[in-house]
Amino acid sequence: MLTAAFAATAAPFAEAREWKLESGKTTTGEFIEVIDDGGVQKVRLKKEDGQITRIKLTSLSEEDRKYVTKKAGRAISTNQNAAVRRVGAEASKAGATLELTIKDVKFRFRYCPAGTFTMGSPAGETGRYGNEKQHQVTLSQGFWMLETEVTQEHWESIMGENPSRFTGEKLPVEKVSWNDCQDFVKKLNALGTAPKGYKFSLPTESQWEYACRAGTTGAYAGDLDQMAWYGSFDGIGRDIATVGKGNSGNKTHEVGTKQANAWGLYDMHGNVFEWCNDWYGDYPTGNVADPVGASSGSYRVFRGGCWYYAALFCRSAIRSISTPDCTFNSLGVRVSLVSGQ
Repeated sequence: MLTAAFAATAAPFAEAREWKLESGKTTTGEFIEVIDDGGVQKVRLKKEDGQITRIKLTSLSEEDRKYVTKKAGRAISTNQNAAVRRVGAEASKAGATLELTIKDVKFRFRYCPAGTFTMGSPAGETGRYGNEKQHQVTLSQGFWMLETEVTQEHWESIMGENPSRFTGEKLPVEKVSWNDCQDFVKKLNALGTAPKGYKFSLPTESQWEYACRAGTTGAYAGDLDQMAWYGSFDGIGRDIATVGKGNSGNKTHEVGTKQANAWGLYDMHGNVFEWCNDWYGDYPTGNVADPVGASSGSYRVFRGGCWYYAALFCRSAIRSISTPDCTFNSLGVRVSLVSGQ
């Protein structure tokens, strides 16, 4: 935990200004510094009567946040990048952690190192579909994947509303379209809270499967009943028991309550499906590096299985698709941090 204050200069700026809050209120004071207060960035202001007050950086208007960034940009940047440096020498280690506090809500990420893996499923895998052709994929850059599915707390803090059928702060958000998720990512990036050199994104389909497998090669990344909340519906009106009879009770569950995979990622199997960035298309015929999906299409990809569908829909390789504007109470999202601004 960081406790030191990050001052923009050795002395306060010699001018007071009116600070506008997102709530519509205003306050007048002289900027002193930006501090890390228990993981929450706050601006210290000196009032006219000499009293010192603290205001959450995220509660300021966009104009005032830009002012603070200009005056204390190096300090804020150092604070953000300190999280990356805390894993520093371990940044290339799978499962290393990075925690960001955004609008007073913690977003915890796990590192997925660069590497090569076999994407898709073998011909004999139970439940396999024909669009899961195995091929070798190389990911040339590591990335950070959110440790859990985006929760309703995460979503509401950024979007200001909660579309979910099943409600609870720590439940995964659902009934969000691919378009909605792109808006969520855009707003996250606009806040300027990503570490320097990174941006928020939906994971590509190959990044998602790579992170899900976490070095494994089987249908699942471990014991499915230990790792996933899933149901028994087979998609055509029958109840089936491919691995088990389902354990979700026909509802979502709080994220992170099942066993994580080898890289510390929870609920990659089950709970809710997760949107990926890609247009759906056929897999390539040979080995590829850093694939981003089809160049265009009608359907976006989502992965991972959910509380309603049977175990076979939780397989690491299975591909599901829908139109970008579609929503289900079994469909959510997980974000990543990738190189680039």
